[in-house]
Amino acid sequence: MQRLCFAHESAFVVPAEALGEQGMHAAWAACLLAEGRLTAPQLRCLEHGFALCWQRCRELFAQAPASWFPPRQVNLLLVADPCTVPPCFDPFGGTTSMLYLSDLDTDAEYVAYLLIHNERVSLQRSMRAALICNLSYWLGRDDASLLAFSQAAHRALRPDARVFTRLADAFDWIRTLCHDPLRPPADNAAASYLRVAGADLFVPKPLQWPLMRLCVDAEAALRGAVQASTPVRRAGSTGSLDRLCDWLLQARAHAIVTAASGEAVWAPAATDTRPLRSALRGATDDALASLQRDLRVVHERSRTFLDALRDPASLPRHCAVLQAGDGAYLDAARQAVVYELKQPGFDATTPPPGEQPRPGR
Repeated sequence: MQRLCFAHESAFVVPAEALGEQGMHAAWAACLLAEGRLTAPQLRCLEHGFALCWQRCRELFAQAPASWFPPRQVNLLLVADPCTVPPCFDPFGGTTSMLYLSDLDTDAEYVAYLLIHNERVSLQRSMRAALICNLSYWLGRDDASLLAFSQAAHRALRPDARVFTRLADAFDWIRTLCHDPLRPPADNAAASYLRVAGADLFVPKPLQWPLMRLCVDAEAALRGAVQASTPVRRAGSTGSLDRLCDWLLQARAHAIVTAASGEAVWAPAATDTRPLRSALRGATDDALASLQRDLRVVHERSRTFLDALRDPASLPRHCAVLQAGDGAYLDAARQAVVYELKQPGFDATTPPPGEQPRPGR
C-alpha cells in the first residue's frame, strides 16, 4: 500500500481507512512523518480539519438531510506542487478529496471547509452548484470560526485561492440568508426571498446579484487555476511513437486503449497501429514514454492472471459491480483493462507532472 501511495515525489495518497474522525492511524502518521511527507504541525492541522468536517457534516445531515450529506471516509490526495495538479482533481472516481500541502499550513477551519467543498463538487459536478449548496454551512458558524477561515483564506497559496477569499469577503451578507430547516424565513417574509431549489436556501431578493457575482468570480478563479496547471505541449518525435507502437505489436499488448471519442484505437488482437498513431498525434516524448510504462504494467498483470487460469474462457462476461469510465476499468466481456487516453483531470498525451522534492528533504 505504501508503494502505491508514495509512488510520486510531488504527491501522495492517504488511503480512506487511514484517516477518520479520531485522527490518523498511528502507523500511517508515523510513516508520513518519517518519510518527510508531512510535518508534525501539518499532520495536526489535517487531523483537526478532518474531525471538524466529520462532526459538522454529521450535524448538518441530521438537521437537514434533504440538502446535506453524511460524512464519509475518502482517499485523500495531497499535492506538494500546486503547478502540477489542478484543483478538484479526483483520480479515484468519486472517492478522492484533494488538498495542497500548503493548505495544511493555514488553519483547521480552512481545511474542514475545503474537504466539504470537495465532497460537494464531487456530488454536484459544478463549482457554482457546490458553492450555493454549501452556503448554509456558514449559518451555524460562530464569529471565531468565520474569522479563522477568512484569515486562512487570505494567506492561502492554492491556485484557486480566490474562490475562497471571495467567499470569506461575502460573509456579512451570507449570514443574512435563510434555509429550511436550519434558519427558515418568517412566514410573512417568504415572498421577499428567492428560493434556491435543491439547496433549500432562501436568498433576499436584493442579494441575488451579489450571489451571482460570487459564483461568476469563483468559476473564473477555477478556470484560471486549471489553465495555469495545463502543461505546455511540445509534439514528440516520430521515434518515441514508433517505439510505443513497435512494443505494442511485439508484446501483443493485452490492453484496450480508447481515444477521446470512446473509439478503441488498440485492442489485444490488433495488428494495425494507425488508429493509435492518429489518436496520439502531437503527444510529447515524455507522455508517450509514460503511456508505454502504464500499458506495460496493464499488459503484464493481465497476462499473469489470464495465463494462470486453466480455462480463461469460463470467466463471466458480465459483472454488475464493475463500472466503466473514470480513466481505467475492467471490461469483463473482452477480458481486458480499458485505458482511456482522455481521463477525468488527466490527458495521457501531455507530459506527466515533474518530480518535486519532498517537504523536509
